[in-house]
Amino acid sequence: MKKLWVLLLCMVMAFSLAACGSSDDSKADDQTKGYTVDEQATDLTIAGEGQKDAVYTADELKALGETTLTYSGRNKKVENARQFFEYTGVDLKTVLKDAGFDTKNAILKITCSDKYTVEYKVDDLYGLYAYANNESDERTEVIPMIAVVEPDADSEYPAPFKIVFGQADYDTYTNEEQDFNSQGWASYIQYIEISYED
Repeated sequence: MKKLWVLLLCMVMAFSLAACGSSDDSKADDQTKGYTVDEQATDLTIAGEGQKDAVYTADELKALGETTLTYSGRNKKVENARQFFEYTGVDLKTVLKDAGFDTKNAILKITCSDKYTVEYKVDDLYGLYAYANNESDERTEVIPMIAVVEPDADSEYPAPFKIVFGQADYDTYTNEEQDFNSQGWASYIQYIEISYED
């Protein structure tokens, strides 16, 4: 009876160790599938499950059809003031479609040269606005774009890609629900992973 008990105990331990090993292996596999940041990268890679990676240089991205737009944006770093920025780039959906991805219900996971990562729902970035100034609600709808911002001597990283998008609503300095969109813009983008909502 004692031998049977020891044998059962050994079998339970063996199964437990095997289960732990497979769990650890799957974690290792997940890590090797992830993107490794290269601080000196200058290309943009767009990837997704079951899809071949698409890689763009700045010139290849521009060739998809550039547009120049002015964006308004608030950022807590400048005491919540609305600022105005002009960017030249390509409509986000144009880039994703060229890379071979459907844009409906798409989620972007962006990785930047400084290891910053952020996720966006593509549909949430459309139907947003640039405001004319701080005093009025005059607005123009703007598309989200992958802008090409060539680095200058002060740039920490050479990757020239940045995502920019508009604001949802007019707001005032006293409004606690201000749309701090520009602090959500990601710079030095290297890698975009596409997934989809169920």
